[in-house]
Amino acid sequence: PALYAAGDFNRDGASDLAVAHAETAQVFLYLREADGAFSLARRVPSLTDAKALAALASAPGAPADRVLVLSGKENALAE
Repeated sequence: PALYAAGDFNRDGASDLAVAHAETAQVFLYLREADGAFSLARRVPSLTDAKALAALASAPGAPADRVLVLSGKENALAE
């Protein structure tokens, strides 16, 4: 079981992909390369039992888009 969200997480203008795996409490970030392929995954610790994953778009000139994870087990929202 995995959750997916797309956003520009490194501000290069290309859509990147975040994938949350609920059982391992990790989010994997795949950044879009210049040739259109995705980079190897960057693992980021997250909440256990992820129920929702979303990309929060930032305003122009602001920092990169953010990934939000909602956990049912921990009753928490993490960025």
